[in-house]
Formats: sequence, structure tokens, C-alpha cells
Amino acid sequence: ALSELVPLLKDVSCDAELSVRQALAEQLVPLCAVLMKAPEESAEVEGEETSAHAVVVETCVPLLSAMLTAGGGQELAGGGSAQLIDAAAEALVAIAALLPADEVGTTVLTAVLTLAHDDESEENRVVATQLLGSLAPVVSAELCCQFVLPEVISLADDPVFRVRKVAALKLGGLTAAVGA
Repeated sequence: ALSELVPLLKDVSCDAELSVRQALAEQLVPLCAVLMKAPEESAEVEGEETSAHAVVVETCVPLLSAMLTAGGGQELAGGGSAQLIDAAAEALVAIAALLPADEVGTTVLTAVLTLAHDDESEENRVVATQLLGSLAPVVSAELCCQFVLPEVISLADDPVFRVRKVAALKLGGLTAAVGA
């Protein structure tokens, strides 16, 4: 099933219709939950032997990360990419909870920090700030103190009001996560 499913995920993630990409984002969590129940199970995917775990980390997380940036890189005539970004963000946090804590930093957190450092896009920094706050309880306290907290503090000093506001809203949850 993986051999047919992975190429389909990539195709659907690039669909021209926003609602199709949003539906995919919403369905990736149940899919990843099933895959993580047997993470060592493998199949040939696009000519290479791939484990279920690798599909989650190397396919699903990057697909969701791409959806976070203005609805997956597709310009939307009617707007509405906020629903797709919300669905992708929720899915990314839920998938992070399925991964071993040490992997969250190298997969999900790295993608979110990349968004946080996007000086060109205010929206990406807002999304990153929201995600950092949501990921705080999922990542280890050490990662939270080492990366999440300093990044949110930095974003709290952003020149854009919306970024600072989201950072301020996430401080309470961060404090609880780091035990301060």
C-alpha cells in the first residue's frame, strides 16, 4: 500500500484546489498514526525500500511544512489559505506528538524555526510563533529551553505587531512547558 500511497500524497499536496490540499492535511494525522504503529514495516516506494517511519518523517512532515507557507506555495485567487495553514499546523503538532521526542527537534522543530527566520514573510513568522507555542509541550524541556523559548523571545521583539502579539499570547504556555 505504501508504494502507491506515497506518490499519491505528493500529487495531492500539489493539487490546484485549496480544499483538496486542506483535506490531505487533515487526513495525514490518522495516516501517520497508523504508520507509527508499525514504524519498521517497509515497502518499495519509488524504487527504494522505505520504512513506515521514514514516510512520516521524510514525506508527511515536509508536505505539511510546505503547506504552511502561503497554502503550500500556490497562489490562491480567492484567498482562504488560512484554513489550509491552520489544518497543516494542527497536523504538524499532532504528528510531532507521534514521533519520539528526540526526533521532533530534527524534523518538525527545524521546519518551524525556518519559518520563524523568514524576514520576508510576516505571515510565516506568525505561523511559526503559533507553532512554537503549540510544540512546547511536545518537545523535551531541554529543546524547549534551548530553542523554542529563545525563539519566541526573539519573535516577541519582532517589528511587526501581529508577530509580537502571538508571541505574547504563547508566553504562558511556554512557561508551563519549561517549568519556570
